[in-house]
Amino acid sequence: QKLNESSEIPLQDLFMARSKIYLRHENYTMALLEAIISLEIVVPKVVNTFLQLNGASKDTISDFDHKFGLSVRVKAMLKVILPKTEHYIIDKVGNAIKLRNQIMHEGLTNEKIDKSIKINELIDACEELKELCIKTHEYLEKEICKSK
Repeated sequence: QKLNESSEIPLQDLFMARSKIYLRHENYTMALLEAIISLEIVVPKVVNTFLQLNGASKDTISDFDHKFGLSVRVKAMLKVILPKTEHYIIDKVGNAIKLRNQIMHEGLTNEKIDKSIKINELIDACEELKELCIKTHEYLEKEICKSK
């Protein structure tokens, strides 16, 4: 997905780049929000493609989309889809999602973020998961083509 047709930068990459800029300026809340938005773009693609490959109907996938958010997709579905060697990323991203939820729903501010939390590591994990999701989605798409 691109910002517009003339843009060469995929939207998920744009959000991740913005996250890194906020991180450099020590605006941790915005850095986390931007990184998670990047995942909101790529994670559903992987999960939905996996469901499609495994016989789920469009209605079932649509129901899944409406009933489950990013937390469930990452913590449950990606643990099923991704190899066990990559599960350590899921735990870190789960912590990033938890912080994002505190920012959005509890008003957690930059000043109130626990200083022992290494935000840069959480952002790096989000970026790593984004890249892994892109590669996995490409692989799953090829598998769908083979099965037709």
